[in-house]
Amino acid sequence: MRSKGYFTSRLTKSYDYFSLPDGTADVFIYDLDSVEEVAQKCEENEFVQFRYDMNEFNIDSSVITQEMVAADSAKYLDYEPEKEKTALEMIAEIKEENNMLKECLLEMSELVYQ
Repeated sequence: MRSKGYFTSRLTKSYDYFSLPDGTADVFIYDLDSVEEVAQKCEENEFVQFRYDMNEFNIDSSVITQEMVAADSAKYLDYEPEKEKTALEMIAEIKEENNMLKECLLEMSELVYQ
């Protein structure tokens, strides 16, 4: 999901890709064309930050590789990985499949015993 990222210097590359020991990767995509200079103040000091549209996500590194991101990072600016189903969603799905299988079994029984 797109968000805003604040940096103390201008970005020079459109992505960062960090491979993690668990086989996933943290991916950060930056829209370099969206840069805005933002004046910030901290006590008496004023400084400039650079704000970019960006996207960040964690994904299995076999699904999206660093080479894929390097080839076309803009493609992933709006990318959202599929969310894992909750236990309640999985139970509802299993119940629905179970009901369908029961209906199929009843229909087959009716055909066999006619």
